Amino acid sequence: MIRFLLVLGLLGSCLKGVECATAAIPADLESEAVHVLQAYIQIDTSNPPGRVTAAVDLLEKVLKKEGIASKRYVSDSAGGTASLLARLPGKGSGKALLMLSHMDVVPAD
Repeated sequence: MIRFLLVLGLLGSCLKGVECATAAIPADLESEAVHVLQAYIQIDTSNPPGRVTAAVDLLEKVLKKEGIASKRYVSDSAGGTASLLARLPGKGSGKALLMLSHMDVVPAD
């Protein structure tokens, strides 16, 4: 579960131009993560209008498959836009880690 999410995050970083070291990732895990990322970036979340419901649907499905509970929040005041929250309990007394991401994109001029 955690390994898949880390691979997904690593491959997402690769898209941002961060140097990637994917050689140690098992091929089946990398293939699945690439498939999920391809599906995710094909979703039109252009803002305006910023419809992210399909992106939330996909992420919710991935989290559920990995056994991670999530909660959807829908804003009535923002045209029904959605957000997704998932929490993984930590172990030990180490610091918490937050992964935060925008799902909408804006045009670049």
